[in-house]
Amino acid sequence: MTITPRTAVVTAAGGGIGAAITRRLLAQQYTVFAADNDPDALERLRQSARSSRLQPVVCDVTDPVAVERAFAEIGRHGPLHVLINGVGSTCSGGIRDLSLERWHAMFGLNLTSVFLATRAALPLLEAATGDRVVITLSSTLAAVADHTTIAYSTFKAGLEQFTRALALELAPSKIRAVAVAPGPVTATGGEASFDTESNARLNPLGRFATPDEVAALTAFLVSEEATYLTGAIIRLDGGDAALGAGWRPLEALIRRHSSDMHGAGIA
Repeated sequence: MTITPRTAVVTAAGGGIGAAITRRLLAQQYTVFAADNDPDALERLRQSARSSRLQPVVCDVTDPVAVERAFAEIGRHGPLHVLINGVGSTCSGGIRDLSLERWHAMFGLNLTSVFLATRAALPLLEAATGDRVVITLSSTLAAVADHTTIAYSTFKAGLEQFTRALALELAPSKIRAVAVAPGPVTATGGEASFDTESNARLNPLGRFATPDEVAALTAFLVSEEATYLTGAIIRLDGGDAALGAGWRPLEALIRRHSSDMHGAGIA
């Protein structure tokens, strides 16, 4: 049986979830264009992956000119089947804490970057045959209010609505659009600042996800078993959504109640 070669672009591929997804797609015989604005991170990925099908692409996905140039170069290699929008960054602070400049910078990184990459990738996706999909990484904070991450939560919620609208627009072309919304994910090669035993206990499963678990879900979403799945937001959160809150708001609530009880002399 002849296997049709498939090609993917992964943004923010230099580390964490993006690197895990890249390695997973390489294992599935994809040619992967791994995009990141950090050339050193891409070199580390290249050395660890050791695959001739890995194509590093140094690109700032918040820069429209750089994005168009990068996808024009990718297009010279042929059509595209999968786009993984992995770029994003947390942004702490409430409305009193954020400057307008910071808001604009985080908007560009978390939301505009996805618009630019998806728009540039669309002609390459339309030139391909078979199943094609745009997968965007969201967050459980898109659906859970958290006053300490007002910008990040807002932008991720925007990404989810972007995904739904994109799915409808691209459906006539048989191109799918799906968002994956992880809860807290442990850092590759070390512990993330939030990844503590006390925080993990707030999760129903008592731990956080790993980048490889997010990559495994992504592998399913690009597979033949998922060709009817579009316009969906899939939460990979260990049951946080079932709490009706999420671990960070729940932690804040617990601390507030604990403080109130101690203030009232209740042990």
